[in-house]
Amino acid sequence: MTKIAGNFSPFDLEIRGINCFERIIFAQVFDTKQYLESIFNKIFEEYPHLEKYFPFYIPHISLARIETTEARNIIREINKKYRDVKIGSMRVDGIQIVAVRPYLSTGRIEIREQIKLK
Repeated sequence: MTKIAGNFSPFDLEIRGINCFERIIFAQVFDTKQYLESIFNKIFEEYPHLEKYFPFYIPHISLARIETTEARNIIREINKKYRDVKIGSMRVDGIQIVAVRPYLSTGRIEIREQIKLK
């Protein structure tokens, strides 16, 4: 990952609008220069044995998982009120390598390494 990250300089992203994947609420990330997609594709070029769960990459920031029976109503309200709201922008100057332990309810994500972009 250090080799892959070494090919990228820091870049900016825009966060605008709240949306949903089934029961996941997320903030939409706009990457007009497609840096995130380039990093995503480089990872699969370098590690072709990795399994892709989705055929394409959708940059986003997951915010919450809806577990209630009212999920459809909540999602409808989010789409009506927050789909186009401007949230802000962010500068990406590094990548974190993390380990996820899905069987734990707290402390699930452990940062293994932090890589600075050049």
